[in-house]
Amino acid sequence: MIYSEYSLIQAAEHSLNSEKKYLDRSVVNYIEYKSKDFFNSDKCNYLIFFIYYTDFNCPPCFEDFIDLSDSIQSNNNYKMKEKVIALFYPDEEMVPRINSGKINRLLEANQIKYQYLIGYDSLFIKTGIKKSSLAIIDKYGKLKLFEQIPVGKENQKKIIEMLK
Repeated sequence: MIYSEYSLIQAAEHSLNSEKKYLDRSVVNYIEYKSKDFFNSDKCNYLIFFIYYTDFNCPPCFEDFIDLSDSIQSNNNYKMKEKVIALFYPDEEMVPRINSGKINRLLEANQIKYQYLIGYDSLFIKTGIKKSSLAIIDKYGKLKLFEQIPVGKENQKKIIEMLK
């Protein structure tokens, strides 16, 4: 499949999740448990990446993730990085220790400085997330935006505005 065909298919699959009003509470609980300082009441919106590492074999997906990450980190609002966390799907073929090393190398090589966690498969299954995606939620867990990656340049701008 050529990339232009892939991009058209992906664009058709993007969706603002209008039928879901709140992110599954198990995701919020997991993040609160693993990263106690992530959800601070003084911040308005939070960005959660749900990442399947194997989706990075798709160049448009990987480039979009890196572009959005660069935009977040280059924004003058340094607090924005504190509003972002990446939740990686556990790679079935590797033990968590190796997953962590692989993810660290990926993030360091691309100078991505926000937090990450390795989730568990039932967390992804329970939420129905089958492809790398992102969610923006408010401090109450209300879902503001849900998109599959790649999100595209226009949605990247919208995401940056929502995090300010």
